[in-house]
Amino acid sequence: MTDDGAMTDDGAMTDDGAMTDDWAVLSDMDGTLLDTESTWLRVVEAFVREQVEGLASSTVVRLVSELEGLDLERAARMLHARLPLSLSVDAVVSDLDRRSRPRTRATCRGVPVPPSSSARSLRRAFPSRS
Repeated sequence: MTDDGAMTDDGAMTDDGAMTDDWAVLSDMDGTLLDTESTWLRVVEAFVREQVEGLASSTVVRLVSELEGLDLERAARMLHARLPLSLSVDAVVSDLDRRSRPRTRATCRGVPVPPSSSARSLRRAFPSRS
């Protein structure tokens, strides 16, 4: 959302960059609908292994498990505080976000969303794009 309250959404694009009329808001970090947290943790694990060579697997697993339930910014700050990273916290946030988007989209692809009354009311809450 921008400062003036307008919605911004790069998720309303197909893989080739075309805009679509269909879009959704997904807020499900607890795994009720989709297992997005395990996808996120695999992204973080790959990041840690790439950024810090020679780190023991047990150390990587322990560090990644401590990030469970944290949002992106908190996780980035923790990684920055605990690892010898050359990246700033903002750069860690950007890198993790860049890495996680395609994996999260792949996790969500093809998942049917039932036309519940809450989904319909959410859709009506946002203005049409036409």
